[in-house]
Amino acid sequence: MSDAINTGGGAVINGVRGIVFDMDDTLYLERDYVRSGFQAVAASLSEQCGLSRNEAFEFLWGLFELGVRGDTFNRLLIAYPQLAGTCSPPELIDIYRAHVPSISLAPEIFQLLDELRESGLKLGLISDGPLASQRAKYQALKLESYFDPALLTDEWGREFWKPHPRAFKSVMEAWDMLPHELVYIADNPIKDFLAPKRLGWHTVRLRLTPQQSFVQAPASSDHAPDREVSSITELIATCREFCAPPAAAHT
Repeated sequence: MSDAINTGGGAVINGVRGIVFDMDDTLYLERDYVRSGFQAVAASLSEQCGLSRNEAFEFLWGLFELGVRGDTFNRLLIAYPQLAGTCSPPELIDIYRAHVPSISLAPEIFQLLDELRESGLKLGLISDGPLASQRAKYQALKLESYFDPALLTDEWGREFWKPHPRAFKSVMEAWDMLPHELVYIADNPIKDFLAPKRLGWHTVRLRLTPQQSFVQAPASSDHAPDREVSSITELIATCREFCAPPAAAHT
C-alpha cells in the first residue's frame, strides 16, 4: 500500500465517487465477534453459576465450529442441566449482545480505509444486525472517523435490513450521487447485493474462506455481485482500479 490513490481532481474510472462497506465478515471476521461473545457468556456462567469458564467456552465454540447456529445456548442448557433455573437462553443472548467485543480490523484494512479517505472519496457503511451489537462492534473497531453515513439498519427496524433498499437510497440522498458513482463491498450474496444492483450501483464481493457466507452462492443473477475478490490484496487492487485517474488506467 505504498502508492497513494490519486483521483486526479475527481476524474475516476467509472465515475466512482463513493464506496460503501458492509461491516460483518467484510471489514473484520465475524467469527472473531462470536468467539468474543462466547467468552463473555462463559465468564458470566463461571461467575454466576460456577461452571468452568474454559469448559463453557469450549462447548459453545465447538458447536460453532460444527456449524450450529441459532440454538447454541439452548443446547448448552440441555448439556448442563445444573444451570436450569439460574439462566435462560434469552438472558445468555443479552449477555452475548451487550458485551464489549474483543475484535479489530486487519492492518491492511485500516491502511485501505486511510488511503481511500485521503483520496477524497466518500466512505459509508451499511450493516445489519441487532442494534446494540452493531453499535458495540462499530465502536470496538474504531470506525467513527471513517464513515459518514454509517447506517445500522436495525435503527429503523428489522424489516429494513438488507435486501431492503432504504439504506442504499439514504446514502445516495446524503451524498447527492447517482447510482453509477457508488460501489458496495460486502460478503453475503444472499442479501447484500440485490438492492444496490437493482439501483444501479457497482458491487464487489469479498469472499474469504473463514467467512460464514463463504459457501453461499447467489440465488440468481440479480443477487450476484459484479465482481468477486478472494483476498484483501485483491480488494485493495480493485479499490485502486475504481479510484485511479483515467490516464493511470492505461499505463
